[in-house]
Amino acid sequence: MARPRVRRRRFPPGLLASLAAGALAGAVSLAVQGLSLAAFLLPFLLGVALAGGLLFLLGLVRHAQALKGSRLLAQRPYSREYTTFEGGCLGLLAAMGFQVQEVRALPQGGIRVQADNPQTLLQGRYIIHCMESQEPLDALLVGALYAEVLQGRAHKGLYLTDASFTPTAIEFASGRNVELIDGARLDGLLRTHGAAPPAPLDRGGTVP
Repeated sequence: MARPRVRRRRFPPGLLASLAAGALAGAVSLAVQGLSLAAFLLPFLLGVALAGGLLFLLGLVRHAQALKGSRLLAQRPYSREYTTFEGGCLGLLAAMGFQVQEVRALPQGGIRVQADNPQTLLQGRYIIHCMESQEPLDALLVGALYAEVLQGRAHKGLYLTDASFTPTAIEFASGRNVELIDGARLDGLLRTHGAAPPAPLDRGGTVP
């Protein structure tokens, strides 16, 4: 199995943007009021706080948009054994022509689905991981799916989430037979296919 490349840890982009905004506010204040610690420090702190608050609000908006797809089936829950999100993923697969053969729980949460697709050009076995998350999914999770694809000699692996993927995860999947579907894309697919959950499956077992 090819091991995912791990990048050096960097400052979060949001933190860098907030510090840059604070530095800019401090520089403007120094230019107006003259060189002094007080003239720089207060505008710097206010700039950091305002920029950080704005980025936080934007993040909440993006996350709320990503969650829309999992809420589409809120009035039609799949089964007591599955969350609405997991049921939505299974319903989407059925609507797209996949024939689900097996559903199992993943150790880290979510479900692992093995499905066949009989359609021309898409024909083959697929391994699908569906996970609801509050944080971007990293390369280790994507690498685990890719290992299953290789071991099972599957046609392709799909990772469905209501969140997003880290840049390292996206880089790892690039050029491999693994497709990453984030919350925004999943929402669009659910709306396009009008997905509804199929008949209940026994969690951890195979389709009768």
